[in-house]
Amino acid sequence: MSAPVAASEAMERGERARPGGAASIALSLLVAASVGVGCKLYAGPGAAWIADRLAGAFYVIFWCFVFFAILRTRRIGVLAAAVTAATCALEFLQLVHPPFLEAVRAGLVGRTLLGAVFSFLDLPFYFLGGVAAYLWMGLLAGSPPER
Repeated sequence: MSAPVAASEAMERGERARPGGAASIALSLLVAASVGVGCKLYAGPGAAWIADRLAGAFYVIFWCFVFFAILRTRRIGVLAAAVTAATCALEFLQLVHPPFLEAVRAGLVGRTLLGAVFSFLDLPFYFLGGVAAYLWMGLLAGSPPER
């Protein structure tokens, strides 16, 4: 049965159609990336807090959706937890300064992906991003997701 037929039959039974598929994931990636970059570029009240803290939540959300798009897993709880853990590990890597990591961090892409300065205050926002990504992916996944 094709997806449009299944969706129309679900609507006839009174079930709500759920968003999903490549277009919804791509749009979610675009929104997460745009808001994350917007946080970094924001210059109004609270700009330092928004750029240094809140942007971290969108960093996690973005990477959750990258892996959600690639893996197409229904185990979104595991995915969100793994991305959050990896992001926290990258944060702790900022405490170490071996020459090869410093060389990577010297460029814009490396500094953006790996960071340059450790801040314990970033960690709660990574967890916030993981929870938000879990909930957001759950909306896109349709039926109750596996944890």
